[in-house]
Amino acid sequence: MKFNGYLYLTFCFVVITMKSCLSLSATPLIEIPNIAPPTPPATFPELLSVLNNGTAEERISAALKVLTLSEKEKELAVPYLINNLDYKENSDVRRTAAIVLGEIGPKANQSVDRLVSLLNNDDATIVKIAAAEALGKIGDQSVVPNLVNYLNSSDLELAIVSAKSIALLTGQSFTDLDSQNGYSLDSAGEPYIVIDAKRWWEDEGKYQDW
Repeated sequence: MKFNGYLYLTFCFVVITMKSCLSLSATPLIEIPNIAPPTPPATFPELLSVLNNGTAEERISAALKVLTLSEKEKELAVPYLINNLDYKENSDVRRTAAIVLGEIGPKANQSVDRLVSLLNNDDATIVKIAAAEALGKIGDQSVVPNLVNYLNSSDLELAIVSAKSIALLTGQSFTDLDSQNGYSLDSAGEPYIVIDAKRWWEDEGKYQDW
């Protein structure tokens, strides 16, 4: 038995200048309106200004353009992306900011506390999933206990992404870790990748009330 879900936000850049299309892959039960994003600002200072003051659509487009910038500019954009994690009016702004921070990786380490807060407190599951994935990519092992808390999530995608991030942070190899075709479920409907992550946690001598 397989569980199929889109685990990642898919970025589609038509040209490097960001006259682009954006495909926001949702969790299986959530659909995102297919709205073409506005053209992002041309200069780095303008991009930072939009991340601070733009509309939801403009912020999403600007956040995606960060991925095309130099490593130094990406690092300078991190505080502005962190501010977008607090954008209450639109969950896609928060989700996109989380995913871009994850793609920046260890240089976005200052975002870890805010991402943990999103994982624990955001009302939108799609944002929690993005935060869980970003935490794995940023590489701060101290967040593993926070991710463990979501191995028992009723949302299979959140549980799976949490298990994948735990594996990434700890160097473990769980069942279906690199699967692109879905996740095997046991007879009770639990993904084996999650079962493996729970078993690893218990083997580490940690108690968890699953």
